Amino acid sequence: MKTNPDIFSKIETALEDNIHTILWRDLIDGTTSMVYDYNDASRLENLPTPEEVAMEIPNPAGWAAGFEDCCLNGSMYLAGLIEEYNLTGSDKARERAGKIFGGLIHLADVSGTKGYLARGVLPDGKTHYPNSSVDQYTMWMYAMWRYFSSGFASGEEKRKIAASTGNILDFLEAGKFNILREDMRESIYGNIDRPESRNRLLFFLKAGSVITGNQKWNDIYKMKRNENDSLALECLCDNGLLQHGIIYGIFQDQIALRCLYELSDDFREKTVYDKALKIRAEAVEPVIGRFEKMRESEFAPERNFNWRGDLEEFLLDHPGMEKALKGHQIVEFVSYFGSKRPAMKNGHYLLREPVEAMVVQLLSNETGLSKKQGKTFSDILAWDKFDKASMSDELVYIPLMYWLERKNESIFGADLAGGEFKEIDISKHCNVGFQDDGETPGWFSCGAFDDLRDIKRGRQVLGGVPFHIVAEEENGGRACIILKANDSPWDQPPYLEEARGIVVDSHAKYIFFLHTMGCETKRCSGYYRIAYEDGSEICVPLSYGDNIMPWKLHEKNWKLPSNAIETIGIPVSQPPRQSVGEIDQDVFIHSWRWMNPKGYLKISHIDFVRAENGGIPVLIAATVFKKNKEK
Repeated sequence: MKTNPDIFSKIETALEDNIHTILWRDLIDGTTSMVYDYNDASRLENLPTPEEVAMEIPNPAGWAAGFEDCCLNGSMYLAGLIEEYNLTGSDKARERAGKIFGGLIHLADVSGTKGYLARGVLPDGKTHYPNSSVDQYTMWMYAMWRYFSSGFASGEEKRKIAASTGNILDFLEAGKFNILREDMRESIYGNIDRPESRNRLLFFLKAGSVITGNQKWNDIYKMKRNENDSLALECLCDNGLLQHGIIYGIFQDQIALRCLYELSDDFREKTVYDKALKIRAEAVEPVIGRFEKMRESEFAPERNFNWRGDLEEFLLDHPGMEKALKGHQIVEFVSYFGSKRPAMKNGHYLLREPVEAMVVQLLSNETGLSKKQGKTFSDILAWDKFDKASMSDELVYIPLMYWLERKNESIFGADLAGGEFKEIDISKHCNVGFQDDGETPGWFSCGAFDDLRDIKRGRQVLGGVPFHIVAEEENGGRACIILKANDSPWDQPPYLEEARGIVVDSHAKYIFFLHTMGCETKRCSGYYRIAYEDGSEICVPLSYGDNIMPWKLHEKNWKLPSNAIETIGIPVSQPPRQSVGEIDQDVFIHSWRWMNPKGYLKISHIDFVRAENGGIPVLIAATVFKKNKEK
């Protein structure tokens, strides 16, 4: 799809006018950078006093008090700003991100108990409740990991993140991986070492080991990962969240899994995390349609958040409950508070959860949103009732949703405007030719003419992308890279274990890989290891049906799976030539567009590596696309 830049401009202007303006005008405190909960002209007056907080009124977590989710909401807003900056380099996004970052770091440092993460602080910058939650820690860790690995975090900011993260992990370990209260007593909803939260704990440990540079946390990660085979797919997915449809829990689970997928360089881990991401994406699909069903319902704003009056009424109706509100029964008061404010529930079901569900889908390795979901996505962005939002959590997820979609490009398509292509030279690494004459083996050595001899050599434009396809006669009979496979005819030379150091030396928005594979397999076939100038790496698995397909395809099934729209089949001849000995199979190769999540860093080189017991991947050519603003 050809992108119209005017579409982006129009949507981003609407985001500025309808989301950012409301947040900074009505919900974000300019002094503390807290994203307060309620969009109410009296929101500061309705906040509890320091004395009430000290007495844990209305409850130890401050639920319903107006600043229970500053950490959570600020973290999600920051995540969207980071994605915006990484894609656009916007100075305004950078400035806003810096302010929100400062507020979030303060929440990690404000307590006298190192590692305790406050939910929020009053405008005095220090007063906070003593009971945090798994939710606050999850969102904070996600935002900090993204900020730490972003292109604009300064050395000092990274040191602050590392120090706070180290304190948090020490605090968790001291509580035997339960999130305790600030006074180190048992908290409400603080158990992170349980099935519902285990993925989040694994994420904390894995990301924490990278952020702090402390191998200890990676060792504990491995230990926790292996406990009760917690990495098994059924354990990752059968944790109660999917069955009960707890959208915010699935959302936080997906955040953790996304980061674990990116952080892992182990094939088994990556495969399992990838499947778990897809399962969650499928589970939340029905929630996305809720916006279209409810958008015409009454959406009157809630502007009365006088929790004190409600608390007084609640205690009159529930004698003897005052002490119980210090424990898990605080849920009863929160339900009572919400029952008197139906607009809060409407906003939650109409807006927050459908947006969360779309983010869950965009965080998976699927192609993003379907055409129908894309309409909902566009309708949300074009909605004219954001000024009636009752709470900040109805707004803070929307920029993240938009910028993740811009990055995934499932609706708008690839943004190839204002850039240039650079063909990557793989000739030094080629080990096999395209042609098999029956005497001198070539291609897959399957016999004379069962090969790719019809492919055009030299500079070819395929699927709108220029590739340089090596000619054997100019490269010692070698034209492509084919990796080896164990216990097969392809487990010895000339087939390779890996091709290391394919020079890129360029920034990249995308890399287009012209590749195929030798046989159908559900296992990972291999991977590209993308190496950056700063020494960091990303492993990109090659999975049948997702981003790579065999070079022989049955005539009626040559089209790729619907979830692989980033891959296009390109017949090597017109019409496609049927392969020798298998008259119902046509010969194809495939171009796959990989989006670089670190466009701000130059890619130094690529390693092409086989997988144990996988298929036989083949790299024919590769081309970088970079925007003109990139170096």
